[in-house]
Amino acid sequence: MFNNISDLIIREVTKFEELVSPNCQLAITLYRLAHGCSYSTVVDLFGVASSTACQIFNEVIPVIIQVFYDDYVV
Repeated sequence: MFNNISDLIIREVTKFEELVSPNCQLAITLYRLAHGCSYSTVVDLFGVASSTACQIFNEVIPVIIQVFYDDYVV
């Protein structure tokens, strides 16, 4: 399931931004959801900027909802 979701994560990269792999983006989001931790904890664990962690979280949550919506929302 992890790989199926990470395949759906698409992120545009500019020349000013370092690429964060879809697997890492999903891991950051799942870690924050599972542990309820702050962005500063995620930043320390995954080595990304706080603004990047926030942006990743806000972009990956809709993908997770899209994948599971039909199966779990009636």
